[in-house]
Amino acid sequence: DSVLCVPQFLQTYNTTKGGQHFFWYVNDVLVSTSKIYSFTLTSTGSTKIKLVVTDSSKCNMIDSFETILRAGKSSSADFGLSADVCNLSLFFKNKTGVNGIPYSWYFGDGDSSTSTDAIHTYSKPGTYKIILISNPGTKCADSTYKNFTFEGDMINELIIPNAFSPNGDGLNDYFEIRGLSYQCDTFHIIIFNRWENTFFESSDPRVMWNGKNQKGIEASDGVYFYDLYIKKRKEREQIIHGTITLITGVEH
Repeated sequence: DSVLCVPQFLQTYNTTKGGQHFFWYVNDVLVSTSKIYSFTLTSTGSTKIKLVVTDSSKCNMIDSFETILRAGKSSSADFGLSADVCNLSLFFKNKTGVNGIPYSWYFGDGDSSTSTDAIHTYSKPGTYKIILISNPGTKCADSTYKNFTFEGDMINELIIPNAFSPNGDGLNDYFEIRGLSYQCDTFHIIIFNRWENTFFESSDPRVMWNGKNQKGIEASDGVYFYDLYIKKRKEREQIIHGTITLITGVEH
């Protein structure tokens, strides 16, 4: 009980033994009187094909054969997408180009949709595999996928360390603030020494302070003060004051 996917070109093979006249019917409509009949099936659902054969040399003997073709719409799944990276939203445009068939979207985070076009908002940055299936669950199904990456820290909560040790041992060598998106968050940090002189300053959310200022001068061990100005997406600006302890064990 196979299913065809239209449009589908069909060539019949007439294996009738004998017979002089041939009549082909599609859904009870006469379409051909040739011995062999070929056509392109374009309609979905059930289509009845019937062959009637007569032979006047044998007392106008009549015989017939019929079969039912079942068909669904063929498709080649395709889609485009655009992004609002600061809101972690993707907008999907279905480019399959076939109306009247079902679709299934899988967004790569456990959510899905059966709409023709789709919009989806993610809860955190990361790489997601988006799959579109046309005619899901049928023999005419087709699928395609695309990967999309939202750049940014996977941590939503702002994490500010209170100490680091830039001594080159590969452990805790940088003062790094987690939970920031360099694409969408505004950021500025000023680090002061004990005499309230600015020692380091940056507006890059990806900054990893290695204990040196912009001139390459290494800071001495001790406690440093910072003023941090942050505005995360959809939130008001925060001004955070704090301290960071720098420990190398090396005297300057």
